[in-house]
Amino acid sequence: MWYSKQVTETHPLALKYPKSVTDISEVIVAEGGRNINCIERVINLDIVETERCSGSSADELKTMDIAVGVCHGALNEIVLCELRLRYKSAKQLKYSEIDGKLRHSKELCGQLTCIHRNFFFVFQDRIVQQAKAKLRRLNKNKSTWLAISSKELKTIIFS
Repeated sequence: MWYSKQVTETHPLALKYPKSVTDISEVIVAEGGRNINCIERVINLDIVETERCSGSSADELKTMDIAVGVCHGALNEIVLCELRLRYKSAKQLKYSEIDGKLRHSKELCGQLTCIHRNFFFVFQDRIVQQAKAKLRRLNKNKSTWLAISSKELKTIIFS
């Protein structure tokens, strides 16, 4: 899987909510992480949801933090990522919260673009292993919820 600026910036959400397109490093720092020195563009789904609901009576729903356009062979996909960089422990992870974020994010992103089958949850290095075990238990041993560090995110998607 390779990052695609074109897939990211031409996604319908990016076109409809241009303020939501930002550098990944900015989002990581805003979410409590360290700058990973990466200027690749992502769609900040929190901004999308805020703008989508502004001026209307609709309640903001929880979303994953970012959507990233990638190419996987000839297939263009969106990868959904949640940044949990302020977490001190994986005990804070709750199935219902994750499931709700995934459902709403898929609704927002997935109508015109394929959603990648794996969902990435980014943690500080010191709790990644704990988070892997907790996510496996929460998702009934399915391997589609992946706990990674911000360095791993940069390697997996942006390198």
